[in-house]
Amino acid sequence: EDEENMKIKPLGNYVEIEKLEASTVSAGGLTLPESNRTPPNLGVVKTLGLGWVSIDGTRVPFHVKEEDTIVYDPYKVMIVDLEHLGVNKSLHLIQHGNIMGIVEE
Repeated sequence: EDEENMKIKPLGNYVEIEKLEASTVSAGGLTLPESNRTPPNLGVVKTLGLGWVSIDGTRVPFHVKEEDTIVYDPYKVMIVDLEHLGVNKSLHLIQHGNIMGIVEE
């Protein structure tokens, strides 16, 4: 299989996201140094995990779906480097509970 097209299916309540990069220019038109910028906290849901079951045995549905734009906790993202598999990209995973909201247009 072509490694560039390799997909990894998240398990449990994990969600794969594509991070949306923050603009480097502030509202006042000043360029901020990398160290002074807040980590981006917007992303697009790419793949959902398999879901999870509550302690009473009830299946818990995801509150997001693929292609939703979300707000999430930027400090709770797990970055998986796929370079050792010959794929020049990283996978960004976050637990469903660290998604704060869905951006609605």
